[in-house]
Amino acid sequence: MSVTFLSSRELSKRPGRVLRNLKKSGLQVVTQNGQPAAVLLPIKPEAFEEEMTSYLGYKAHRAMVQCQVAARRNGLDKLSLREINAEIKAARAELRRANLGA
Repeated sequence: MSVTFLSSRELSKRPGRVLRNLKKSGLQVVTQNGQPAAVLLPIKPEAFEEEMTSYLGYKAHRAMVQCQVAARRNGLDKLSLREINAEIKAARAELRRANLGA
């Protein structure tokens, strides 16, 4: 699949042309000041829900990977199950105290 880059200005000035090209060329990356800002991809109306489910699954996966990377960076990937459960217990207690004080 090829990727086409277009400026946000081009998108705002010629949205119809951009959408027609999207159907022909596939994925398009919208840039702002030369930096990627958004991705446009063609979908068929009957596949909308499936496409959205796939996208949301991808976003959840990326969030999980970012959490894992942060945990490794902070040494939290080495916590034992006992230490993890202690952290959870402390966090829940703190939430209870905060909710009682609100």
